[in-house]
Amino acid sequence: MWQAGQTGPELGFRVIAGPGCRPSIKGGPEQYGFEHLDDYDAVLMDYVKSGIADDDVIRNKAQEQDEQVARNAALAAIETGFRPLHDSFNDNLEEVSVTILGALMGSFQFVSLNTLNDAVALLKSIDRPDDARTLLDFFKNNRTEPEFWKPENDPFHRSLSDADVKQISDEVRSNEVKIFEPVTEMLSAAQTMNIDVLKKLALILTPDDICRFIKERRGEQMRAIIHAGIDYRQISNASPDMLAIVRMTSEALRRIGSESKLNAFRVKKYGIGSEDPKGGPSG
Repeated sequence: MWQAGQTGPELGFRVIAGPGCRPSIKGGPEQYGFEHLDDYDAVLMDYVKSGIADDDVIRNKAQEQDEQVARNAALAAIETGFRPLHDSFNDNLEEVSVTILGALMGSFQFVSLNTLNDAVALLKSIDRPDDARTLLDFFKNNRTEPEFWKPENDPFHRSLSDADVKQISDEVRSNEVKIFEPVTEMLSAAQTMNIDVLKKLALILTPDDICRFIKERRGEQMRAIIHAGIDYRQISNASPDMLAIVRMTSEALRRIGSESKLNAFRVKKYGIGSEDPKGGPSG
């Protein structure tokens, strides 16, 4: 926790507080010429203002910012790789082919299926079929996740024009084995209210499972699991499957609350009492 008079590392803000007072800021982002805060800056400012660090939130926002920086750099590199194609009428076929392959293979994690499709089609159209095959084989070996090969994930709903790309897309999708991951499905169902998923969750989950899911996580991830399990009780016409999930989550929270007085205090915010046999709000 911040102490009065301390300067935040790398932030340049001085925290001022007196006995019994919340820390305050002497100097703010406007002092340094910043006109707005991104999400990462915002959570750091919350840290400085309150003197209390939420490590999970700070870590997650830092990771998100790192990923965005990497994505922006990769997209810039991809755009640069196509410049020899667009920037002249020179007879530079070799350069065009080499730079396109280098850009897409060097930043393959950020290349979309439709960009791959267009590049393969382009290479074929300029009589570089071997380079097209090299590029396609590289992506087949390095983008093995089925989601990448699904054209329906394209936000513009574009179809695949190249037959070879489409063939690999069809092969990967036909070999996909749907894995039911309870935590992912539980979080998803809380948003989509998918009847089939809710039915399966109600059938396979146990209070022990949900208890484990909760205790394996911290911060926002932990709270997301809890709310995904209990918020159905706010629905007036909740289905039997929803109510079953509420009961199991409530039981999981009661068990956690029974472990210590500290945990008993923690679960009260979710309307759960460790002695409540129904798992509903304790009166």
